[in-house]
Amino acid sequence: MTEPFDRLDVAERRLDDALTRFETALAAAAGRPALQGIESGLLKAECDKLAGALKEARTKNDELKAMSRDAATRLDEAIAQIDLLLED
Repeated sequence: MTEPFDRLDVAERRLDDALTRFETALAAAAGRPALQGIESGLLKAECDKLAGALKEARTKNDELKAMSRDAATRLDEAIAQIDLLLED
């Protein structure tokens, strides 16, 4: 089973890839008549918004990973103390 953090990492990579493709297409749109009707300013703003959301998600993901590691360490320490008590 995939861990939640792993799924978020995959989603982040997919969003990052999509943003890269979008930015590339946006840069190429200026020279393509079929795309002249696209409002590039709005698209760029949306791209920037998504990039900001991705950065925020990465920050939160990193914080959650750190909290998870801290909780695991505390649990391991508590288990070790219980084991010591049981040995006596």
